Amino acid sequence: MVCHSWHAILQTCTLYTELNLCNCGMQVNDAVFGNLIKQFKLFLYHIKLTDCVKLTPKALSSLKECKNLQDIDMSGCQIDSLLLHELGVGCPFATYLNVSNTNVDDTCFINIAKNLSNLQYLDLSYCTELTEAGFYYLVSCRSLKKLSHINLSGCVNVNGNCFSIHRTMLPTAYLIGFRLYSRAYR
Repeated sequence: MVCHSWHAILQTCTLYTELNLCNCGMQVNDAVFGNLIKQFKLFLYHIKLTDCVKLTPKALSSLKECKNLQDIDMSGCQIDSLLLHELGVGCPFATYLNVSNTNVDDTCFINIAKNLSNLQYLDLSYCTELTEAGFYYLVSCRSLKKLSHINLSGCVNVNGNCFSIHRTMLPTAYLIGFRLYSRAYR
């Protein structure tokens, strides 16, 4: 009797506010992911997709249906600028975004800046395609007023010039993992 009751409760979506698919990279494909999102989209607040390498940007775009999503971890996933635009429009309450170890480029950063206005934490670590121009747009965009932490560990194209831009445009945001390569800041 108790087991049947618990089984019935667990089959309802109301208990699932977090979906953690970390380390399931090769086992989770687009079809499985699509079914999970359809089932839990109204209740998800947190999603962790670290190294889900088989998920395509098209499948990941189904996250835009999760209107209450706040924490999004897509580190090591396939990400493109259209996906980040759709997430910004579809997930207006997102406060945490982790796109570390991805191939995001300056266009992606423009979409983050334009469309994810409630971000407080942004992890860009080891995004080697981030350039000074993309970083400048990211920090100079007026919509990211709530941004308090930016992780730039391993971003090889971000240098001392970016540090001075950051201090001017987003003085309250804390940079994590930032190394000053310019002699002027040593």
